[in-house]
Amino acid sequence: TAIPVSHSAYPAVSYIYMGREATLFYSGDLRLYPLAQLSPSLEEGLQKPGVESVDIAIIEGTNIGNPAPPMTRSGFEEIMLNSARTFDGVIVSVDPLDFEAMLYIYRVAEESQRDIVIASERIYWMLSVIYDKMPQYINRTLAIIETLRHPPPIPLNSISLVNEVFKDMRRYIVVAEPVHLLEHLRRLKVQGREIDLTNTIALLLDPEPRETIREVENRVLMQWLKMFGVQPQRVRLSGHYQPQQLKQIIQILKPKQLIPIHTEEPELMLRLFKKYRSTAQ
Repeated sequence: TAIPVSHSAYPAVSYIYMGREATLFYSGDLRLYPLAQLSPSLEEGLQKPGVESVDIAIIEGTNIGNPAPPMTRSGFEEIMLNSARTFDGVIVSVDPLDFEAMLYIYRVAEESQRDIVIASERIYWMLSVIYDKMPQYINRTLAIIETLRHPPPIPLNSISLVNEVFKDMRRYIVVAEPVHLLEHLRRLKVQGREIDLTNTIALLLDPEPRETIREVENRVLMQWLKMFGVQPQRVRLSGHYQPQQLKQIIQILKPKQLIPIHTEEPELMLRLFKKYRSTAQ
């Protein structure tokens, strides 16, 4: 049985196998609590198949033992809202698979009376899902004309990033994946455009830890942002549960056995499981 869960790639599921001799839970990658109400919490998801406990839990541990744990959902909400209230311009570099983060950006745009400017074609796929689930958001969505090589999946108004958006940044939140954001900045430099984006913040959402390529990419992007007067800020918005939430997962599943996966600290997970299991009975 597939159980919808929250993750930085949408859609995502965990699995429950209910056999004659054992009930097995496989987590896949998951956030314990969603950023947007697309998926139920793990506890809510287990109610439908009527699972109260499992024999074996195969659980990912991406963030277990990480000395720099990811930002909490409330921390992300605070940064997004404060940025929209404080800065003239808000640019968000988002992973093209993190649909939940995108939905939350729309919430902030609605509250701050800004329109969303889509500056990456790889984000277009999200628009079809948004149109189906939250069509009211489409009215405040614009596509930039500078790199509009392929039409969006739904009709959208277009806008010029250089001639319109950058001249009145308080009206918009610009959303782009990191590579395309870097391309836009380089193009401005090559064209000799004198663009002053002082009092603009660029939130670089980073869903996965310790990815060497992403580390290099973000460092280069931050240097380019500073050239245009933009304040960059990395936001480690993980697609995986917080280290302290392992205890909650064990208490929800009540497993007899734990098999750690996707972790650099399997021994630590097993020690924590032994500790938590005694309080989950």
